[in-house]
Amino acid sequence: MDIWNRPPVESAPPGAALFAIGLDHADDLRVRCGADAVEAVLAAALQRLGPAADPLAAPWRSGPDGLQWLRLDLPDADAARAAARQLQARLPQRLEADPAEAVRLSWSVGVACRSGRDPADAGCAALPRLQWQATAALAQARRQGRAGVAICDARLACQLEARAQVVAELPQALARGELLLHYQPQFAVDDGRLVGIEALVRWRHPQQGLVMPDAFIGHAEEAGLIDELGDWVLHEACRQARRWQRLGLPRVPMAVNVSGRQLQQARFAARVRAALAAADLAPGALELELTESSLLQQPEAAARLLGDCRRLGVRLALDDFGTGQSSLGLLRRFGVDRLKIDRSFFTGLPGDPTGEAIVRLVVELARTLGLEAVAEGIETEAQLALLGRLGCHAYQGHLRAVAAAPPQAEQALRDAPAGHRAGPWARAGGGAAYTGTP
Repeated sequence: MDIWNRPPVESAPPGAALFAIGLDHADDLRVRCGADAVEAVLAAALQRLGPAADPLAAPWRSGPDGLQWLRLDLPDADAARAAARQLQARLPQRLEADPAEAVRLSWSVGVACRSGRDPADAGCAALPRLQWQATAALAQARRQGRAGVAICDARLACQLEARAQVVAELPQALARGELLLHYQPQFAVDDGRLVGIEALVRWRHPQQGLVMPDAFIGHAEEAGLIDELGDWVLHEACRQARRWQRLGLPRVPMAVNVSGRQLQQARFAARVRAALAAADLAPGALELELTESSLLQQPEAAARLLGDCRRLGVRLALDDFGTGQSSLGLLRRFGVDRLKIDRSFFTGLPGDPTGEAIVRLVVELARTLGLEAVAEGIETEAQLALLGRLGCHAYQGHLRAVAAAPPQAEQALRDAPAGHRAGPWARAGGGAAYTGTP
């Protein structure tokens, strides 16, 4: 029936719950049993959830592998979760594609509810909003494994709203010049000399003020907006590095964070080359910072692209080392120059034997492999003294300097050769620029 291919209503009153239902591993089933067999399973699922089975519910197809189901009689999330488990039991459990072998089936479910208890939840909600929330909950349920159930709670709903705002506003923010870079220096542990600088993006939002990258980078990556943003950061950081060089300031590598999505660009190395050429910056003055998770998204492609970058003469750093799927194979395969030890390992130092042992191991590993170890998030003199005892090469953090805008950064570079505290970047002189992240 055509009505089963589209929602029967356009809005949902309080007490309604929308279920996004996905047949687990549908693509594998198509390969094993054939597309017609999977279609038959989905059609059978529709029949089992149709009006004849439940007069207070309405199902329809959604995408190639799923269904959506609207119920109007569920007062809260607990009732919706129980209904989701009952729903899974009602759906087809076996596919008899081969008389000699039945294939077991499972279904994951994401739910968006309209309780009506919150004043902000009054009235009728447009169905597309519930569909959007339920689909996000389904993705969360599938991360649990087969037959997962997830509810779109307040936290997930807030994440979705934030993502929608980023998707709507970020392209215009780039065009209007609302993005800017702050810069945080890196210092040698032994004598305090300047050894590097990291570019960190900020969004000067017209209503929200200065927005930190954690609030928009992940959403931009999920929405496919990171390519343009990443190119802007790369070009701006290279321009700034060359600008400071022309002023006769210390020539230290400029570090730029690179996302996993950027490493999936076939022409990533060409984009890096273009940014260097546009700024007239030598490749050795640029360092690309990559996380373990970004390298593992498509390791073969990443190894090839980063190999091209290394042949250009660009330096590579492995960021947040120790927090992901740390592997010696990564270090060998991707040929990094520096290991950045994640700030989480320094939270309890000194005084945390386990944390200290981990930091010592990473520092010794870097030394053995001929790499530089850089500690992130250093906030106390005691932590710095510990790094000195362990033989760590460099560090960055609020002890010496917060990330700051270019005018304060320039003054810090001017002060750096004397080996003193870094002027306006130090906590006392640059507190106004400190916004809660490096």
